[in-house]
Amino acid sequence: MICSEEEAYAGPMLRVGGNPQSGPQDGETIPPTERARYYRGSSEKFSFTRDGVYTNEQFRVGGPDLCLLPAEHANIDKDPQAKRLEKATDSLQEVVHAVLKRHNLRRPEGPIIAQRYWKYDREPDHRFTVLMWLGTREKVNDDWLLAVKEIRRLYADNGFSDIIVEMFVWRDPVLSFPVGAAEDITRIWPSLEPQIVKALSGKECLELNVLRRGREKVPNDNPVTVVLTVSPTSTDDWIAIREWIVHLLNNNGLEYVAVEIGAGVLWPFGGVPSENPLPNDAWKGPAKMGCSIGPLGSTETSATLGGYLQLQHPNGQWSAFGVTCHHAAVPEFPTEYLSINPTTLADWHKSGIKPNAKGCEMIKIASPSLDDHETAISYFEAQIRAAKEDPAYQEVEQLIADEEFIIPHRLRVHNVRKEIVDINKNQLKAAKALFERERNYLGRLFASSGCRQSSNLTSLDWALLKISAHRVSENELPNPESFFGLNFIPIFSPLEPNVTTVANIQETLDSQYPHVFKSGRSSGLTQGILNGIKSHTFDQWGYRAADGQNVEVIRRDMVVTSNALRGAMAFAIPGDSGAFVYNRLGHFIGMAIGGNSHSNTTSVTCARDLFDDIKKITGARAVRLAE
Repeated sequence: MICSEEEAYAGPMLRVGGNPQSGPQDGETIPPTERARYYRGSSEKFSFTRDGVYTNEQFRVGGPDLCLLPAEHANIDKDPQAKRLEKATDSLQEVVHAVLKRHNLRRPEGPIIAQRYWKYDREPDHRFTVLMWLGTREKVNDDWLLAVKEIRRLYADNGFSDIIVEMFVWRDPVLSFPVGAAEDITRIWPSLEPQIVKALSGKECLELNVLRRGREKVPNDNPVTVVLTVSPTSTDDWIAIREWIVHLLNNNGLEYVAVEIGAGVLWPFGGVPSENPLPNDAWKGPAKMGCSIGPLGSTETSATLGGYLQLQHPNGQWSAFGVTCHHAAVPEFPTEYLSINPTTLADWHKSGIKPNAKGCEMIKIASPSLDDHETAISYFEAQIRAAKEDPAYQEVEQLIADEEFIIPHRLRVHNVRKEIVDINKNQLKAAKALFERERNYLGRLFASSGCRQSSNLTSLDWALLKISAHRVSENELPNPESFFGLNFIPIFSPLEPNVTTVANIQETLDSQYPHVFKSGRSSGLTQGILNGIKSHTFDQWGYRAADGQNVEVIRRDMVVTSNALRGAMAFAIPGDSGAFVYNRLGHFIGMAIGGNSHSNTTSVTCARDLFDDIKKITGARAVRLAE
């Protein structure tokens, strides 16, 4: 089991007086220094321990059983045990400080009481953690570990025997930036990739990428890095793999390229609640590009309607279809809303669904998804209730009813709050009316790819939806000013109001601005940058054949990193499945299909592979963006 995100790392071989990130310039003969090496979050110069109970890493110490990273915290505001633990923490504060002082440690920030769990754990541990940030670790010895054990005994003596104590050094998150199409590694990579892939045979490696990785906000201040994302449950010898890749890089003049091996998961972008409220027009007729969709009558999953394509049938007629991902439209297993033979379902995932195949008419799609709709209803009701239960609001309402004098400023403030209440009431009424009339029905499945790969190993994960006529919209691009932050505006300069043209991928990569954009159900409007090197994915796609065995699919896809101006925020997150991706000119790049939790990157199926496979599955003579 891997507890740290960073299982094994070898930094670039720094050169005294040279550029550590891009290697020596032409004619330079600068002697290299040694690479910095890390194992499980600690420098290899530091002897860390993990005894099955406590973890003693360079930047993280605690136990028992620290959760994997990255970690998230559950909401414990109303948890009675959390209140008791906070009270005990306050009473133990001076004793804890004495323990820290005895071990030559400074007072911590916090402590924070949290239910801390691995971000991607479907069944998180609900034990409480006392989390302390000690800033820096000046001496690498057993002081932190001994202090953790003493503090945990203090809590156990006060009735909290299952408490976890964790001390850590805060570090900025590792960011991913693209490798340019003109960089040396991009030219050499086609000869190196097959060798690395062969060395990884039989290992629990999920994905291989080449990115710029580091904690610096300026992309070129971070080294080019070969990044392996591996299974969190892996027991493979990743130090040996790291050293083999280092040797290969050194032999090819790439001493300035780092190697990073870290635990993570790959996911399709669907199936999680959205934290963003639905837009005001979510309950109106036409379903716009990037809107929320989900199975009709079920809260099981939510995804994104990417946009609209037109197919030319063998008789020459054109028809419009909505587009999303196969995994977003077709469930992995039979469900309450889709009672179908498991063998048929497994075949759909493996081979795709031909137009109007028997059984696919049962797959009906709603917009917005039921889960998002119910979340929005709860939000509107909570907003109205919070305002009406406010004593100040109630007092002014009573003064108005009694026709009493009200101070003008107070009345203006009240009117603003009342306007917000009225807006939420109108939204609530519109949302409920749409579902009562069942006008949330968007359409049904027409055809899909299944979860396959093309002859050039590109991921194929699309579904065509036959949309009700009154809900069909256009591939309307957002106004550039809709994007968050002024930094977006000069870059996003669409030539037309709608997405009607397929982009030239190489021209986009070679341009001054290889930036791409998307509108998704979960993360809304975001900007990313195309990577100059495709990913190599080894994962098991996530569905099972009729015999219950996982189906392994090898894929090579375009990769989008997050926007440097927005830090660690991902280009797409779960729930953005199916989102159309387009460049700064508004030309269609492809469709977002999944992501990598470790590298924080997004996988995209390019437009040409998407169109070619749609023609193959449907028998269409031609495919184009809806006009």
